[in-house]
Amino acid sequence: MVPSLFRAAVLLGLFLSLPTAHVLAQESPGLGSDASVGAIVSVRPTASQVADHFMPLLGLGFALRLTPNVEIGGDGFFSLRSVRVSPDNSPDRSELALGYGGVFLRYGPGSESGNRGWNAGILAGTGTARIESALVDAELDADNFFVIEPSLEYRLPLTPRIGVAAGLSYRLTGGADPLPGVEASAIQGPSLSVAIQFVRDP
Repeated sequence: MVPSLFRAAVLLGLFLSLPTAHVLAQESPGLGSDASVGAIVSVRPTASQVADHFMPLLGLGFALRLTPNVEIGGDGFFSLRSVRVSPDNSPDRSELALGYGGVFLRYGPGSESGNRGWNAGILAGTGTARIESALVDAELDADNFFVIEPSLEYRLPLTPRIGVAAGLSYRLTGGADPLPGVEASAIQGPSLSVAIQFVRDP
């Protein structure tokens, strides 16, 4: 599933980078100052603290740039590798997998391009934590939770349509029950990310 989403995000980013897409977008009405909106597709490799381990995640996102200051959109994050939560000396090999996503609002000081500058944001959504046993190759338990994640990132352009961004965020969760070997608070934690972004400015 993750490779398919990755390919879809890259293809959408390349489509938005085409000059024809930019011309067509300028002809349609929107909320931007010149009657159009911008768009940003992000592919975001992430390292996040989960249950006292650093879990690799892949984030995929899409945003509409309504003004030079404001973006709205959605982000989803999927664990690329589970982390072990059973004791090292235990024969049980229980592992935790995590996925979450939601809608976000981002605000920046304003620039001509969405490819450059600081942006502060907040994501609100839901997620699922799963405990799996490598010993019996089965899911032992799972639980859903609510998530709020404030973030801060800085963007730099590589080309007029492609940029990179480095970001820091902190995942706050609620409504989760303890899982075998994992307290509900263990799925909270900070994240560091480096994103590739495909940008179409208004």
